Amino acid sequence: MPFNVNIVWLWNQVDQIRTHIIKVPNHKIFFNSILGHLTRSSTPQFVFPLYNQMLQNPNSHDHFTFTHALKACSLLNDFHKCLEIHAHVIKSGHYADIFIQNSILYFHVAIRNDIPAARQLFDEMPLPDVVSWTSIISGLCKFCRLEEALLTFSSMMHQHEDLDLESNAATLVSVISACCGLKATKLGKAVHGFILKSDYVSWHNIILENAMLDFYVSCGPLDGARYLFGTMPKRDVVSWTILVGGLAQRGFCQEAVKTFQDMVQLGEAMPNEATIVNALSACSSLGALSLGQWVHSYLSAREDLTVDGTIGNALINMYAKCGDIVMAITVFKMIKCKDIVSWSTIISGLAMNGHGVHAIQLFSLMLVHGIPLDDVTFLGLLSACSHGGLVDQGLLKTGSVAGGIYALLSNTYAISESWDDANKIRDEMKLMGMKKMGGYSWIEANP
Repeated sequence: MPFNVNIVWLWNQVDQIRTHIIKVPNHKIFFNSILGHLTRSSTPQFVFPLYNQMLQNPNSHDHFTFTHALKACSLLNDFHKCLEIHAHVIKSGHYADIFIQNSILYFHVAIRNDIPAARQLFDEMPLPDVVSWTSIISGLCKFCRLEEALLTFSSMMHQHEDLDLESNAATLVSVISACCGLKATKLGKAVHGFILKSDYVSWHNIILENAMLDFYVSCGPLDGARYLFGTMPKRDVVSWTILVGGLAQRGFCQEAVKTFQDMVQLGEAMPNEATIVNALSACSSLGALSLGQWVHSYLSAREDLTVDGTIGNALINMYAKCGDIVMAITVFKMIKCKDIVSWSTIISGLAMNGHGVHAIQLFSLMLVHGIPLDDVTFLGLLSACSHGGLVDQGLLKTGSVAGGIYALLSNTYAISESWDDANKIRDEMKLMGMKKMGGYSWIEANP
């Protein structure tokens, strides 16, 4: 019967399709096509009425039917339906099908985040294929079970020496990620060698190359990262961001900024938010105000990026560490949605530039705005007290200002359940005879 699948699959025609199943019970290919279209639509929930109807006739479903239904479960995060379909699969005798096993495995790994269940299912699979191995290895990496991931990869290589790895770049990306997390330099380099020598794996896969680049900049020799980056036939924004960030993190800040400038001038890829933050971080470490201003000017010329959020905070940090506290305050004022990082960064910046009183006043304003506090904020505040000479002035020795600081510090420890530290602060307050007077303004202490 000549039906056009692309027309009849619309969800509002599901009832008509279910009726058609009763009339034409042998159209498995047709109905599986409908299920496939539904899983790719915005309404995958309509897979289930059709699936339930198909189960009523043994000639109207096969292993593809279950695969599509399991995919819908993944899209909808429907655990109970997945268990139901799992039972249907076993009852119908289709459980030995590798596609179905992989679908259930993927559901446990990617949707349910249930690695123990996924591990048990994988271990019970008689002949896992490359998709099975990739799912379990990536899942183990996702939950930081890195050593187990590498052991699983080793088992994969020993048990399946003739396994077709042509489509297995995803497995290798996970393995490289595990090597990076464990700082397993020798093993990471061995994996790189395997990739280069393998006839099955296409090395010129940019995702795989970027993973290898990240490995070298994070824990391998930087010369390896430089060589790899220089020989990549195609480099995207991820490639450049990895190199800029890695160089900055390893202390090669001048080279990191130069790499960012090369990226802008070559136009090979357009820097994104992460690239710019990495470049600003390098400028901060160098204390290179002119380079930081160059990055800021580039940012200002980009209409698609705004001085807000992560970029705004990085700019505040850069200007503060480079000694331009006026510009740091200007950027702080420009940020529309100030978060805890924004406040903590400007308070620390004021402190390190000798503006202790202003830092404490800004801290008071932060409290007025109801911004939650963290340890970084208090470190900035205590730094302000030290840099500003407030301890020498006696401001923190007596009075409600000192009591307020100590009480807030104690409360912070209590909120984080660091009870011993909280009790120590309270004990010190008692020994020093401190009391926190309600309603006292720190700003009034420094009119």
